[in-house]
Amino acid sequence: MCLASDVFPLQVRIYWVIEGEEESGMTESIGIKDGDEIIESAQNQVLVPVEDWERGVLCTCVVEMNGRNISKSVQNQDYWTMCYAAVVPYRVLGIVSCLVFWIISVTVAICCKRVKTKDNTSAGKS
Repeated sequence: MCLASDVFPLQVRIYWVIEGEEESGMTESIGIKDGDEIIESAQNQVLVPVEDWERGVLCTCVVEMNGRNISKSVQNQDYWTMCYAAVVPYRVLGIVSCLVFWIISVTVAICCKRVKTKDNTSAGKS
């Protein structure tokens, strides 16, 4: 869905460019309430086949008004892959931190045991 706010629908042309092809979509006039005021707006919707959306086709909304074009694009992103890639360094850091903590704990335990054994041995000789 593409929304052009604060415009009169008859003054704008809204359409989509999907894979280089122009799609007219369905434009309708809507009023958006802002406090006591109603803002006249136009919205355009287009349906994209699931297969195209899932493969990440670029969908660009174009709004023409007074000889000027404004466009915005939307595209399906594989957020799972993006999020996974962002989380991996933190997971590695967590695993390494746990391993270092474990190694330090074992080392301290071994040293304490040796000191205790040495103290017991020394106390027995006197």
